[in-house]
Amino acid sequence: MSRTSIPTQIYPRIVERAASTLPQTDTTSYFTVTGKVLITQIIGEATTGMEAIANNMLLISNPTAGNSVNLCAAINTNAHIPGTLYNITGTFGNAMQGVDGEGALIAQVTPVIVREGVIELACDASATGEIKWTVHWMPLDAGSSLTVA
Repeated sequence: MSRTSIPTQIYPRIVERAASTLPQTDTTSYFTVTGKVLITQIIGEATTGMEAIANNMLLISNPTAGNSVNLCAAINTNAHIPGTLYNITGTFGNAMQGVDGEGALIAQVTPVIVREGVIELACDASATGEIKWTVHWMPLDAGSSLTVA
């Protein structure tokens, strides 16, 4: 079977959120989910240096109905340099992965199913720095979507 005959819906869709300042001792909605989606990769990239203070950062799935779930445990962004890459493993208890200035990062191992609601970024300090985020996702229901909040 040639690649051109494979239905395009089996390939993940990509949504990019432009670089923005970290939440300041707060939680901010970054993506909106309609229906159910499968997240195959969620990747952040520092576009500026992170302030040299302790700042624990994590991603949260906050459904419209039900309880929030941390998509990872926190990573400390203290003094990370521009170009630092971030992602999750897909195992909820594992810390967010961050490679401070390295040229590669291990991809998300386990896809995550997220229900309707928002995906949030939480930081426990007021630290300077900006990150852009890219999500690779697939719809699991007719009409499902994932968009920038």
